[in-house]
Amino acid sequence: ARALSRFHTQTAVLTVVGNDSFGEEIISQMKELGIDTTCIQVSSSVQTSLSVVPVYKQGGRGCFVDLGANLVLDRNLLLGSNSKETLEHLAQYKIFHFGYPHLLPMLQGESLSNLLNEIKSSTQLVVSLDVNGVASSDSNPLEKVLKEVGFMHANLEEAFMLAGRGVLESSDLLSRKEVENLADFFLSQGLAMIAITLGKDGVCMKLNSNDEVVRDNLGRSGEWILKSMARTLFLPAYSPKGQINTTGAGDAFTAGVLSCLESFECISFKDRDPLVSVTQLGLYSALVQIDEMSAQHMKNEASPNHLFILEEIVPQLESVPSSLI
Repeated sequence: ARALSRFHTQTAVLTVVGNDSFGEEIISQMKELGIDTTCIQVSSSVQTSLSVVPVYKQGGRGCFVDLGANLVLDRNLLLGSNSKETLEHLAQYKIFHFGYPHLLPMLQGESLSNLLNEIKSSTQLVVSLDVNGVASSDSNPLEKVLKEVGFMHANLEEAFMLAGRGVLESSDLLSRKEVENLADFFLSQGLAMIAITLGKDGVCMKLNSNDEVVRDNLGRSGEWILKSMARTLFLPAYSPKGQINTTGAGDAFTAGVLSCLESFECISFKDRDPLVSVTQLGLYSALVQIDEMSAQHMKNEASPNHLFILEEIVPQLESVPSSLI
């Protein structure tokens, strides 16, 4: 939501937080960014989910999670006591992005499919899905789900595991053809468009071979995509210098794609302007600089350029950016 708001994309959040200080802080920060918080449900029966993501000196990162509300989040809790009013409010937007079903045990498989189908049929929104958080190939939370989805993002390791192929030991073992085959596994289940991010090797983006599936699941964006994009694209990654902090990179990538789908603007991947090189720690600082740069572009252009390439360069992981002090 934060990244989308920085792309000047009208954004709302549908979630459940506890009646606690963490929930209050989340809502407060979103309101400061101009994000619509009307559909955030506040419940006294749960506590707000919380994650702590330390970035280590060696460049790696960890993740410590208290799932809180995520453990009991279902259709009724998410849409609230007046689900009709919630759905009517959501209908003013264009895309419904659902994140991390692996962290939502009550919204997987058929229950998630039913929720997405209800939202699509009630609001005509395009459904987007991010599967960050895959930890095991023993279960498939996406069973019966992808037929409802227009766009899905997964990194290579997540896609490999979701396809039932276990843990990927090295991305170097997969050729482009194998990555395409991996994308086809998900597209064959009714998904319209997939992006598999490949780390330093860039991204594979692929459309369903059935144009009607693309049109049905991507709505007006589908027709635009069919005219603007090749059926399969392998796009290179930029090569930043120095130590890289990838925290939030997947979310920023997904926000960029969704912003383009929402605005029907073509992306020029050859154009590196505006390219944001961040020398402070963390995604927050990157987004602050993006906001400043896009404000300048607003003065110079009729509409902002929706493509921002985030390069989070961290020469000194011990340093704390001044914007966070």
